[in-house]
Amino acid sequence: MSAQPPDQPQPQPLSAQDAERFKLAGECFGRGEHARAAALLEALLAANPGFARGWFLLGYTEGVRGRFDAALAPLERAVQLAQDDAEFRYYLAKAYASAGRRGEALRELRETLARAPAHAGAQLDLGLNLQAQGDVDAAIPQLEQAVRLAPQSAAAHNALGMALREAQRLEAAEDALRSACRLDPGDAAARLNLGLVLKRRGHWDAAIEAMRESVARAPQNRKALTSLGITLARAGRGTEAVAVLRQAREKDPGHAGVLGWLIREQELACEWDGLEALTDAARELLAQGRAIHPFVWLSRSGSGREQRMAAALWAESPRPRQAGRATPPPASRAAGRIRVAYLSADFHEHAMSQLMAGVFERHDRERFEVTAVSLGAGRDDAMRARLVKGFERFIDASGKSDQEAVRLIEDLGVDIAVDLMGYTKNSRTAILARRPAPLQVNYLGYPGTMGADYIDYIIADPFLIPPTAQAHYAEKIVTLPDCFQGNDASRAIGATTPTRASAGLPQDGFVFCCFNAPYKLNPAMFDVWMRILARTPRSVLWLLGGSDVLQRNLRQEAQRRGVDPDRLVFAGRIGTQDYLARYRLADLFLDTLPFNGGATASDALWAGLPVLTCAGEVYASRMAGSLLRAVGLPELVTERLEDYEALALELAADDARLRDTKDRLARNRLRAPLFDTERFTRSLEAAYAAMWEIRQKGEAPRHIDLPAALARG
Repeated sequence: MSAQPPDQPQPQPLSAQDAERFKLAGECFGRGEHARAAALLEALLAANPGFARGWFLLGYTEGVRGRFDAALAPLERAVQLAQDDAEFRYYLAKAYASAGRRGEALRELRETLARAPAHAGAQLDLGLNLQAQGDVDAAIPQLEQAVRLAPQSAAAHNALGMALREAQRLEAAEDALRSACRLDPGDAAARLNLGLVLKRRGHWDAAIEAMRESVARAPQNRKALTSLGITLARAGRGTEAVAVLRQAREKDPGHAGVLGWLIREQELACEWDGLEALTDAARELLAQGRAIHPFVWLSRSGSGREQRMAAALWAESPRPRQAGRATPPPASRAAGRIRVAYLSADFHEHAMSQLMAGVFERHDRERFEVTAVSLGAGRDDAMRARLVKGFERFIDASGKSDQEAVRLIEDLGVDIAVDLMGYTKNSRTAILARRPAPLQVNYLGYPGTMGADYIDYIIADPFLIPPTAQAHYAEKIVTLPDCFQGNDASRAIGATTPTRASAGLPQDGFVFCCFNAPYKLNPAMFDVWMRILARTPRSVLWLLGGSDVLQRNLRQEAQRRGVDPDRLVFAGRIGTQDYLARYRLADLFLDTLPFNGGATASDALWAGLPVLTCAGEVYASRMAGSLLRAVGLPELVTERLEDYEALALELAADDARLRDTKDRLARNRLRAPLFDTERFTRSLEAAYAAMWEIRQKGEAPRHIDLPAALARG
């Protein structure tokens, strides 16, 4: 191949005067006088259009100025004039990447490596660009080659480590990042990345240490400070987390992620001072189109409009970075069983698995092929062993990248992918964003809309999402006849009931109970509870214990409202069967608003304890109401906090009425729909069949009302 195409001007030697101009342009560039350097080069090239190195320096100068679009034409000209110059192509590729034209960047990087196979920089950039385009599986071999070409390059080891982290290959990622830190001990970014991998592996103390070192090396790095705060939070070190997150927010008040985590940590500690101001700031960011984690809004807002807006913004982040399939894969195939895959990182001792284990086991294997795709690190517990046996196929995909998991689901020929996590801890929504299945369903794990156009349906019931609320959901609503929640009627309750004394409860007083997570508590709810205590002699409120800070804060809040702090009793965490048995010590479960109990309310009812709830407008605030209606106690569902408060007082004052309520719960427990696992499984299967029939007809997803369909039948 000739040095340039035939129709291009041939390179000519510069005159002495032009050579001096070129030298001067280089000197200006070296002094940072980039605009003057560019002007000198433009004048020089007007008279010498075949001078390849001049075009290269002009493009390079424009790139240094941050004018990447302006850099492209001169760099392209340099490459045309000197096609075999690998360096020219390499910097053209960098300009393409900086201008957002990754396809052309990849092309030029491959051309560079064809001419200079040992070009470590091009090899590194090829891997980085593939990863940036969303193809981490293709990126990793390129980055491994970059490390082989430049084994002393901390940047190459760092890049490889982050790609391996994205691909869920965490042990190898840690090794690569430790190499980067060893090669360049002062590299704050490598320390931070190492901390992120250690965090993902659950090595909390080591992760925090690495992040603190990163902050020490780069105190102005807001990402390092933010990551440290979030990691402290995930490690359960709430007081430290709040302090660091507040520092991070001072540096960047508009950082939505920091604000979301700060809100959640204050909620977990029931530190309510300043919480409304933080919520108002979050609303301002939401109005500006800034994504704060949608889970925050379940407890901070009972507004369906706000929850859908937050979810829709969040749903954009896991979309594939490369152009991918915009529509679901085709659904037509040979007749046979409907292939359902449940996706979760919680296939172990977890609330979801406790509720659904019996459903998984009871699926009709003649009509449905049922697979578990486990996306989280497995725990060696009895529930995990049960689930492995209960599914027709149980696949551990925790070590697979998102791309690999997508290919797995596609290769299985899954018809309906059921996401049991939504936007909860350890979720991997990016898998669903790549559309591996013709139909994708949001169910149970996340009590709200995912706001995503790649999720087709959400499972509900007539009370959970009434027709008037459908506008708050991006998904089409599948309305089951009885209740949205599956339950396992074989769940064992501890045979031995502890004494009240052993639980720190009064022997004769009335025990109100709420074992909902602390972030579901709020000042308005606590106001109601304290008025109930004040008007119910010798009563106590039994709450789920947490940190010492949590308990101190709630006791202070009680005292502020004129209630003896000792009337709050905190329960420690114990095994599942003993936890269920402990409910027998209480008299009435007081639910929370706007975020109801879901699994906890179900636990209480299964153990025989009535639940009093107040229903709002959205899924999260209507869960307990759905459960109560399905167990035959609709009178315990109120719609105003005033009615909730009044009914709690009436039940506490009327022994006969409360005893009758408990007796009816005991009678209904094994015959009402709520705990009828077989009945629920058949309803869920009818929902899947209806979805699939619509899809097989080539029609778009639509609302499915199973009660109406059954009535017509």
